[in-house]
Amino acid sequence: MSRATTLGSLAKYLGIDGRIPRSLHSVPIRWTSARRYLGLSRARRCRATGRVEPLDVRLSRRLLVMGEAQMVDTLLHEVAHLIAFGVGETGHGRVWRLLAAGLGARPETEVTA
Repeated sequence: MSRATTLGSLAKYLGIDGRIPRSLHSVPIRWTSARRYLGLSRARRCRATGRVEPLDVRLSRRLLVMGEAQMVDTLLHEVAHLIAFGVGETGHGRVWRLLAAGLGARPETEVTA
């Protein structure tokens, strides 16, 4: 599983590719040794077009031993962030919570250290 290199390939492996917008399937996955987070989404606004472009999703390797349910929840949590960035929301606000719940993630913030 740690060989998954895109959102689409990891989602397919987990059997949840139908829950992730097709436009995000090519977003790179970066596996990290992070201890402060399980997942982190990065995006930027293109100056020329004004559109938000996803950069990557970073997942801690700790997820690999936490079980598939945690992996799925974290991945959908980060997908909700990528979608919310597109409408100008960062963080865990109302739009993000609605998106997370709609994708099937727990619309909660868990701080891990």
